Amino acid sequence: MDKQVFCQGCDQEHRCAEMYRRLGESRGPSVVLKVITAFLLPIVVFIVSFAVFERLLAGGKYSEGVSTFLSFVAALGVVFAAILIVRVFERRFGKIR
Repeated sequence: MDKQVFCQGCDQEHRCAEMYRRLGESRGPSVVLKVITAFLLPIVVFIVSFAVFERLLAGGKYSEGVSTFLSFVAALGVVFAAILIVRVFERRFGKIR
């Protein structure tokens, strides 16, 4: 949205611009490891464990739909276990930086 339309008639226009300039110049710790741990790791663990369980249950005594459902539930269990392990690790050895 155009600044002139958005800020038109606002008495805080100059303070707002100054605040965004300061925020843009601020330096903080990197959050890359936190993002990987919080978002990417559970997705990767789910996909890998789902594939492993699907392969283990393929050709067994279960039908295809049942084996897929069991693989899904087992993969969710592995993801929850991985999340708990990461939380215990964080509490025991410090926060992830």
